[in-house]
Amino acid sequence: MMQSKYVLGALIVMIVAASPVRSDAQKTKPTPAMKEEAKARKAQVKDAKQDVKVAQKTEDRAEKAAKKEFKEQPKRLMKGIKLSGTEKKQVKDIEKKYGDQFKALEKDEDRAEKAGQPIGDVTSRIATLRDQERSDLRSALTTAHQTRFDANAAKSGTKP
Repeated sequence: MMQSKYVLGALIVMIVAASPVRSDAQKTKPTPAMKEEAKARKAQVKDAKQDVKVAQKTEDRAEKAAKKEFKEQPKRLMKGIKLSGTEKKQVKDIEKKYGDQFKALEKDEDRAEKAGQPIGDVTSRIATLRDQERSDLRSALTTAHQTRFDANAAKSGTKP
C-alpha cells in the first residue's frame, strides 16, 4: 500500500509536468509594434557588439605599436654614440631593468585577459616605462653623448 502511494504521487507529478502551462504572454499574439521593437533591440545589440569589436581591434593595434616602440627605442636613441665601458654596462643594466618590467607587464596583461579582467590602459603603462627608460639612458651618458642622444630623440619624434 505504501508503494502505491508513491507510484500514484509520481504519476500525478508526471501528468502535471507534461501538461502545458500557458501564461498571459503566450495567450496573446505579438503585435506588429512588438515585432518591430524586438527587431530594433536585436539590431542595437548587434551594433553594440560590432562597436566593441572595433574598439578592441583599435586598442590591440595601439598596444602592438607601443610594444614595438618600446623594444626599438634604445637602438634608435643610441645610434651613432660610442659608449665607454662604464656607459655600456650602465646602458645594458638599464635595458635589462626595463625589459624585465616590460615582460612583467605583458604577463599581467595575459593573466588579466584570461581571467576576463582588464588591467587598465596598457598603452599608457608602456609609454610610462618607455619614458622612464629614455630618461635613465640619457642620464647614464656624458654631456657630449647626451647631445647626440637628444638629436636622435628629436629625429625619431620622441622627447629627450
